[in-house]
Amino acid sequence: FQAWPFASVYLGPEGQIGGEARERIAGFWKAVGQEPPAEPDHLAALLGLYCSLREAAADAEHPAQGRLLQRAARVCLEEHVATWVFVFTDVVRSLGEPFYAAWATLLDDVLARVFAEGGTRWVSGGGDARDGGDEAELPVALRGIPRFDLPDAPDSAAAFLDALLAPARTGFVITRETLRRGAQTLGLGLRQGERRYVLESLLGQDAAGVLAFLAGEAEGWTARHRIRSVLMGPVAHWWESRAQHAARVLAEAAASAGRGEEAS
Repeated sequence: FQAWPFASVYLGPEGQIGGEARERIAGFWKAVGQEPPAEPDHLAALLGLYCSLREAAADAEHPAQGRLLQRAARVCLEEHVATWVFVFTDVVRSLGEPFYAAWATLLDDVLARVFAEGGTRWVSGGGDARDGGDEAELPVALRGIPRFDLPDAPDSAAAFLDALLAPARTGFVITRETLRRGAQTLGLGLRQGERRYVLESLLGQDAAGVLAFLAGEAEGWTARHRIRSVLMGPVAHWWESRAQHAARVLAEAAASAGRGEEAS
């Protein structure tokens, strides 16, 4: 299982299921009068909630109540779906399974139509909100997440690996398939296990090569996010900026590792 359909994986600084990102989404369920399910940040649950809010708005007896429900549906879409869903569908397509790739493309098309019809506030040309820009243009879910950078302390390898596997910090997703391709490209031995363990093993074999490969991956994701900018405005710009920064940091780290290998 390589494509995680949980918002918290993509919106949390830890890059893992749960945490503050899941708690925030559970709080939204409660705010709209719903009991949060066991997995409140699962894509299927969020899409179901969005549809139920739209239906309730259409069936509301009083216009004011309908407007409140319509606003809640928009918040659900902007904060808890649009902020990460296209990253998820890109991951699904990258895995090369025809059935799931077709499903991801269909979901993309449906959501793009919803957004283009006014489902989000960005389509008409919102601000940029790249890192360092105006965070007021961003959904709350994307604010205040630290970027990926090299650790200050030389013994912070654990923190480096943790950050590298957190999509919200790097702007791109490293799957087991990514690591398999990297090992194949570089002619390295591929161990079985969790991504963190596999990545650590690959870096131990050829740090410069692996870092350069991941820099290339980040560059590819930068281009993917840029394509979304017309539709998703500042959300796409935010992801693009993260991936672009990660590509630069990883390329510099690769060059530094290469110089270290030459010196030794």
